[in-house]
Amino acid sequence: MDFLRILTFPFALIFGLVVWIRNGLFNAGILASKKFDLPVILVGNLSMGGTGKSPHIEYLVKLLQKDHSIATLSRGYGRRSKGFLLANNTSTAEEMGDEPLQFSKKFPGLPVAVDANRTNGIDKLRRHVPQLEAILLDDAYQHRKVKAGLSILLTDHTHPYFRDFLFPVGNLREWRSGKKRADIIVVTKCPKSIKESEKAEFIRKISPASHQNVFFTYLKYSSLLSLSDGTPFRTNQNQSALLVTGIASPGMLYAYLKQNFKKLDHISYDDHHEYSDGDFEKIRGSFLNLPGASKIIITTEKDAMRMSNPGFAGLPIYYLPIEIGFIDREEEFNRRVKNFVSGKNVQ
Repeated sequence: MDFLRILTFPFALIFGLVVWIRNGLFNAGILASKKFDLPVILVGNLSMGGTGKSPHIEYLVKLLQKDHSIATLSRGYGRRSKGFLLANNTSTAEEMGDEPLQFSKKFPGLPVAVDANRTNGIDKLRRHVPQLEAILLDDAYQHRKVKAGLSILLTDHTHPYFRDFLFPVGNLREWRSGKKRADIIVVTKCPKSIKESEKAEFIRKISPASHQNVFFTYLKYSSLLSLSDGTPFRTNQNQSALLVTGIASPGMLYAYLKQNFKKLDHISYDDHHEYSDGDFEKIRGSFLNLPGASKIIITTEKDAMRMSNPGFAGLPIYYLPIEIGFIDREEEFNRRVKNFVSGKNVQ
């Protein structure tokens, strides 16, 4: 691994130089960032992925939807369509991407749009939904053409940006100094029992500016739900399960489920994997080889959006929804977000 890092180091420096020049042009105003006259909240990260953006977006939807007309706008990673699309009842993961489709299905009535050009996406969203009061931008921290009013930067507790390096040596999309653009920094996927001394050390290494708040969140797993009809499933120690994931960091999920099953096998694919007929055959064969009669297939909520292959029909597939919880200071976070949307501290 060290040898490979040495080989790719020059490429990381070239990548970093390009990113540095690009950010410098935006910072100097040579490249324009458009500011909109409604609250735009950006959620993103410095790394390639795996920080838990989706559950944090969903938390913001739940926080704001009751009192405001809001919408989400994503790139729609992995979709086969192009340009601007607004989700409807017949939308598929191939059209929208898995995470936007998940938002649409989870929050009926929430306008969910995709567009790689976020400026164009915001303009079209406002024409389609003229009563909009705020927009949540999903995974757009490096999309500098939009000047968000509130930027929320996520970093994984187990792989924080300050211990990472530029791609391809590491997983960073830009230099660590990019954290300066954030208004709020959230350390995600923390152990619920994280010590105050560890939090203090994280804050010391993040070194937030005076306008930046640092929060710590953890993942909360809900009950397993049937992919076919949404009914809940109760685990017991005598059951076997096959975990199928196409996410960036499945380790925490595997460790959680390992405690609840007699045997747990795992088939791991790359993030946003598009399941094929060949994958189905592999999954089915692995499932049938599990010991015992009481066994199921488990996947993530995001992966469930991509499991529309007819070959999966009839298999006992369950997905595991996740939410976030705050280690502390949740009301402070909520208050800052709500105040921004209500116009009390629009930047």
